[in-house]
Amino acid sequence: MSKVKSFSVDHRTLKPGLYLRDTYKASFFGPKVLTWDLRLKEPAKQEFIKGRSLHVMEHCLAYYLRKQVIADEIIYVGPMGCCTGMYILTTSKVTKYMLCDALKRSCDTILGVVKNKVDVPGMNVEQCGNPVYANVEDALNEFGHMRVMLTNLEL
Repeated sequence: MSKVKSFSVDHRTLKPGLYLRDTYKASFFGPKVLTWDLRLKEPAKQEFIKGRSLHVMEHCLAYYLRKQVIADEIIYVGPMGCCTGMYILTTSKVTKYMLCDALKRSCDTILGVVKNKVDVPGMNVEQCGNPVYANVEDALNEFGHMRVMLTNLEL
C-alpha cells in the first residue's frame, strides 16, 4: 500500500511552520496543485486546537485568503483532522513567500475586524452546517500565535 505523503513525515520532529507537502497535476491540461501544511502546533507535544476554534479559523482563512493578491490561486483551505493546523491547496503559481505574506495579512485583518461570531464570514445558518460550533475568543488567540510564528518563519 502506498503512503500518503503527509504520513511519511516524522511527526515526532515536526515543528510549527509552513511546509510544501505535495505537488500533483489535477488534470492533463490543468495547473499543478500544491498542498501546503500550515502547522500551528507541535504534534503530540502541544495541546491541539479545539474543534470550535478550528472551525472559526477555517471560515476566516477561507474567506480572508481570498481577499489577498493570491486570491485566484487559492483552491481550498481546511482543518487537519489531528487539529494541529490547516491544509491549504493552491495553484503552482504560489510560492512559500507569497503564501506566508497572504497569511500574515489575513491574520492582521482577522485580528482587527473579528470580535464575535457575527463577524466570522459565513458563520450563520444559511452558509454553515453548524454555526453554533464556534469559539471566536480561542480562535483569535490562535491567530495571534499564528501571526508570531509566521513573522519568525525563515523563508
